[in-house]
Amino acid sequence: MSKSYKNYNKKVAATSAPAAVEVPAIPQPPSWLSKYALLLIIALTLIIYGHSAFNSGFVEWYHDDPINLIENENIRSFSGENIKKYFTEFYYNMYCPVKMVVHAMEYSLWELNPTGYHVVSLLMHCTNILLVFYLVFLLLGSRTGAYLAALIFAVHPMAVETVAWVSARGDAQYTLFYLSALVCYCKYLKLNPLQKHTYKYLLLTFLFFLLAVLSKSSAVTLPIVLVLIDWYKGGKWWSRQQIAKKVPFFLLSIVLGIVTIKGRQEVGGLPLLWFLDVEGGILQVLYSTPFYLVKFIAPFNLSPHYPHPLSFSGALDVAYYLMPIVLMGVILLLVLCKKHRKVLLFAMGFYFIAIFFTLQIVPMGDSICNDRYAYLPFVGFCLILAYTYQQLAEKYKKTTVTVVICVAFAFAFSANDMSKIWKSDLALCNQYQQSYPNYSEPYAMIAKCYLGSNQPDMALEYAIKGTKVKHLGCRINGDTYVIAANILVNQNRLDESLRYFNTFLKINPNKDGYYYSAYLRKVRVLAMQNKMEECESLLSVFDEVSLQKDAPAFFYDLVTEKAFVAFHTGNFAVAIQKLIDGERVQPLQCNELEMRCAAYLKLGRKQDAQNDYHRLLEIAPDGEEVKKMAGIF
Repeated sequence: MSKSYKNYNKKVAATSAPAAVEVPAIPQPPSWLSKYALLLIIALTLIIYGHSAFNSGFVEWYHDDPINLIENENIRSFSGENIKKYFTEFYYNMYCPVKMVVHAMEYSLWELNPTGYHVVSLLMHCTNILLVFYLVFLLLGSRTGAYLAALIFAVHPMAVETVAWVSARGDAQYTLFYLSALVCYCKYLKLNPLQKHTYKYLLLTFLFFLLAVLSKSSAVTLPIVLVLIDWYKGGKWWSRQQIAKKVPFFLLSIVLGIVTIKGRQEVGGLPLLWFLDVEGGILQVLYSTPFYLVKFIAPFNLSPHYPHPLSFSGALDVAYYLMPIVLMGVILLLVLCKKHRKVLLFAMGFYFIAIFFTLQIVPMGDSICNDRYAYLPFVGFCLILAYTYQQLAEKYKKTTVTVVICVAFAFAFSANDMSKIWKSDLALCNQYQQSYPNYSEPYAMIAKCYLGSNQPDMALEYAIKGTKVKHLGCRINGDTYVIAANILVNQNRLDESLRYFNTFLKINPNKDGYYYSAYLRKVRVLAMQNKMEECESLLSVFDEVSLQKDAPAFFYDLVTEKAFVAFHTGNFAVAIQKLIDGERVQPLQCNELEMRCAAYLKLGRKQDAQNDYHRLLEIAPDGEEVKKMAGIF
């Protein structure tokens, strides 16, 4: 062996040796016993999720399954044209072409049979369990610790949303590629730089990173985790050579990050100067970061939705003050545990990096946290758990094993119960309501579920309950008032409905489209009470010209409401003209067509009435009014 080669090997050994913490040497790949143990973990996972995978359908939860699958025309054909669309266009402000490709492949196999989609999600979760095992094995060198990490990852209740909800597939999919990339990178670091095929693992790392980031933009954090692994392994992560290897990774992250921001801005999901919202961002981080840690340790009172913790007055809830205390406790623990600091810092660093872009630093919806966001970041906590077990088992093996088994089975039972909740929208809404009984939104969602199943009395009961809670909910628009008022209108309880409409219009601080929709609905109720002068007064405050240009949907509602008032006051020509104005914005709906047809008949314009009647036959041939008009034409 040449002298230069020996010197080079010494340099490699010096840069790859562990520094602050003695991490055991990485043993050979797992034996058949390891595979057998993993099969038991996989079997337990299949027991937890099997009934959900084969007996669950799609859910309307926040309309995500319909958007992603049921109404998604782009996945109906696995054609070259559609594949081009996946990579060149946004779909509902998301850029996830690989996820779309997978859905298109699934649709070509089983169309909209939900079982196929659920089975694929479960298979992805099982693959991720194996990857968590191997990654922890490579990082800690402890086979037993890796088993524990894989077991907790497999059965933790907070993983249920990702596995049982098809619309959360993106998290399972990008995690699969993300973990594959990390495993390949650890393999790359393990090999001698002069060994043949060394760079094969680096190229595979980049390929898996590309697939991850094209599945979900949250994967852009991976290059930072690679630097973190370099530091953890004791290498010179700041050296020019190491930085050069990461350049392609960071460039891809920057490009996909810009693409994601552009997609958000196009639909108004991200303000142009989002990075200037410092105060809001800090509050979000201080609350969300320890929130997932608390739920990992004690996964109680889990909810499919976690609204912003604001009180009725708009002040911060006590939870906003408690979570930062937990975060300070974690930081103090890292400072005090000098002997174990490197492993703990690496694991917590992994968690924070992986979850950073889902901490809602810039709020993009009603939810402050989501279980699915923790799916990948929880690997960091599983690593801490594995390391802790490794340290304790030396002295307290029996006790530690007993505790681990009890916790694992407790998590498994909880996960099994949570997977059943994701079978129906009503079960999800009930779980949300039980978790947040003082918020009105879950009551409104339950009411809508009952309306969808044609149970108006139950819907009214929950809507009224929602009007009595302390917190109006994260939307502060009082859905429950409007739902209750609309049901009362259908039951011809007009005075009661007006009380709910008036209360809603009073408490709603945002005069948005939802506000004006209720405003017009109130006008309709007044018209049904023959209070036409009051109706005309309420409608006269709107400028039709500006609305037609700036808010065409509301303009349509406004002019059709004016048409209704005109029709019931005998001004049939005015009613017809208003409906014609509305038709310029969007096609008339059944009720409006019936009204115009009747107005034409009142004026003796039978040919025009007949034209509207034929249109009604095309839209609603079985409608009651259509059947009544059949004798006329």
